Amino acid sequence: MHQATLEGSVLNHQSLSNFIWSVADLLRGDYKQSEYGRVILPFTVLRRLDCVLAPTKAAVLKEVDAGRPGRAAP
Repeated sequence: MHQATLEGSVLNHQSLSNFIWSVADLLRGDYKQSEYGRVILPFTVLRRLDCVLAPTKAAVLKEVDAGRPGRAAP
């Protein structure tokens, strides 16, 4: 890899890393650093489940709607 490209990617990586941590600091808000994991971990797990189950979401919602009286399936 060319030296200039390597240096540029390291700089971009560092800039991106700094940006992500600054956003995390903003999102943390009033939470103490030690409490942050108790807040972010459940949301991370929920998001992961949402991503993993996304391919079957439409079929599941259709089944749920079909089982409810008075609601038509989409």
